[in-house]
Amino acid sequence: MLAGEWGPQGVTVDAVSPTVVLTELGRTAWDNPAGDAHRAEIPAGRFAEPAEVAAAVVYLASPEAAMVNDAELRVDGGFTAR
Repeated sequence: MLAGEWGPQGVTVDAVSPTVVLTELGRTAWDNPAGDAHRAEIPAGRFAEPAEVAAAVVYLASPEAAMVNDAELRVDGGFTAR
């Protein structure tokens, strides 16, 4: 486990797991009936904006997250909680 191996050196190992992100590619790929159906499955009722995913990464890279190690931060509007 990388978090256990690198933690003593002050390195944290975490993951960010977003749902569909509305980048140019995301908008193109999901602007259709399948996208509408998938959006309806997300409790927040929408896809993620790039800035929301970036904010999660910035948090994990910040000193405020120094005690966060071996975590998966889901930026999915509750999709995996359903």
